[in-house]
Amino acid sequence: TGTESGAISGLSGSGTLSMNGGSLSISSATTSSGTFSGTLAGRGALDISGQATQYLQTGNKDYDLAVRDGGVLVLKGTSDAPALDYRNVAVGSAGTLRIEATGDAQGSANTTLNVENITFQNGSTTELIYNFNQDAPFGAPMLTAGTITVQDGAGFLLSNMKGNAAMNAGSDLHDVVLMSATGSISGLEDGQSLAARISGLFAVYYQDATLSRDGNDILLNATLRQENLFASAADTWNSAAGAGLLWEARKNLDPDSQLAQFMNGVSTMINDGNLSGASRAMAAAAGSTVNALGTAQRDALRDQMGWIRNRTTLMGVNPAYVNDDLPRFHMWMEGTGSYAKLDTRGDESGYQLTTWGGTVGVDADLSDRLTVGAAFTAGYGDLTAGAADSADGHLDSYYASLFGRYQDRRWAHTLILTGGWNDAKLNRTVNYGEGSYGTQGSTSGWGFGAMYELTYDVYLNENRSSVLQPLFNASVVTTRMDGYEETGAGNAGLNVG
Repeated sequence: TGTESGAISGLSGSGTLSMNGGSLSISSATTSSGTFSGTLAGRGALDISGQATQYLQTGNKDYDLAVRDGGVLVLKGTSDAPALDYRNVAVGSAGTLRIEATGDAQGSANTTLNVENITFQNGSTTELIYNFNQDAPFGAPMLTAGTITVQDGAGFLLSNMKGNAAMNAGSDLHDVVLMSATGSISGLEDGQSLAARISGLFAVYYQDATLSRDGNDILLNATLRQENLFASAADTWNSAAGAGLLWEARKNLDPDSQLAQFMNGVSTMINDGNLSGASRAMAAAAGSTVNALGTAQRDALRDQMGWIRNRTTLMGVNPAYVNDDLPRFHMWMEGTGSYAKLDTRGDESGYQLTTWGGTVGVDADLSDRLTVGAAFTAGYGDLTAGAADSADGHLDSYYASLFGRYQDRRWAHTLILTGGWNDAKLNRTVNYGEGSYGTQGSTSGWGFGAMYELTYDVYLNENRSSVLQPLFNASVVTTRMDGYEETGAGNAGLNVG
């Protein structure tokens, strides 16, 4: 219980505030927030400024409100009392008044503010936050006043509750009553209009929003958006892909879906000017790290052929001896392990792949010059990737190789053919603004590679113990991952055929 005048940094609780006609200043030099849902008794005034954010879930028709100089005043009714009554409200320069719906649940009503007089001063911002999870979100004005004064330079923003994920947007918004005066409207002439900012789902579906006066009403008009809102923030190939996915999905969204929540979050970032954050989020939604599966698969196949190539350099017979017991057959086993890393560039994903496994092989010296063989390799790998999103999983590979080496005096030819099958799993985390979601995906794939190497021995001494060996090596690989499908995030998961 408070009495008369004073100054505090925030008003919280559910008790009784009695001002006895006095004024309470709510201000803070540092960020502060308070929520009051109790009783405002008698007469009084509240003045919010500085870095204070004050939530009021109660009203009194004998109280005045003012917000200015950086302060934020949020008027939010309750399900039992969605209408809030005050006497005079002044939204001053650099002050923000937010009239916010009682909730985002199905059927939660918009908050309705009823006052005797309200003034929107130059440099002020007034936000009208609707709940779209109701049958008629625009069925009644959010503000009813005796007199309304709109000074030149006053700003208005329309948006929706963060929990909203869909909007019934089949046509233009035409003459929606936002505010209504029982007495008079000044500062905005009859028929005059001013531009309004929009964010959230409003901005996804609509553009060119204006407020105009028609008699004692202030009306909203907006046209159905035809251009892709998200494209304006897309500055990379990956984010452009995400922008296209979001735009195509906007009209077929389940209101409770993860993709709808994501769309709302990205739209808010764009309208708040956070284009880099929106671009990164869209690239993440498009699966910027999923590409790491294919890149790591291709590089692992090249590494496999390189290991077989290194093994062939140890094969063959010594031409300095008479080898009259050919062909000779050999069987061998070796452990394999590797660490591979590709750096990330922007939202183009690199990866880190740590593998371990083993190879079983056989080879035969068919003559003094020719050795042929085959090998089978099983490798198991831990894969991590990071770009616009983050991912971890595994990439397991199984390879069969055929190889041959032919040496004629100083010249040697090596040919390796390798085919492989891969099994992969990827867990992704996508962050967007204050939200995030995770997915799990799996796929399989195959690859084929060929390597040819030509070498020439240049002996550096008479006994040939030192050799300089120029070489030419060429390889080609082709890899493919089959359909990749994610679960865990509903319609926000990727399904790539």
